[in-house]
Amino acid sequence: MKAIKLIVLSLIVALLAGCAVSANMKDGYQPGDIANGMIENKAFYCSPPYRGIRAVGRFIIRVMGGVTVPDACSLIDDVAGQTDAE
Repeated sequence: MKAIKLIVLSLIVALLAGCAVSANMKDGYQPGDIANGMIENKAFYCSPPYRGIRAVGRFIIRVMGGVTVPDACSLIDDVAGQTDAE
């Protein structure tokens, strides 16, 4: 039963990530489009539900692959803080 839940959860995370990419590529892909779109819509992408879903995805990647993926919202805040300081 746990394995089924894990598979379903992984599929949900993959679908959410796929939606962000496919919606962004309708007008042609430009390098940085996805990151710029996330920065522009930070209120949506960094909302608690969306952030929680991505946290689950990062946890699964860390457990299954041994790779630590940083939180994008924290990175945006870090970059914005560096820009404000300059």
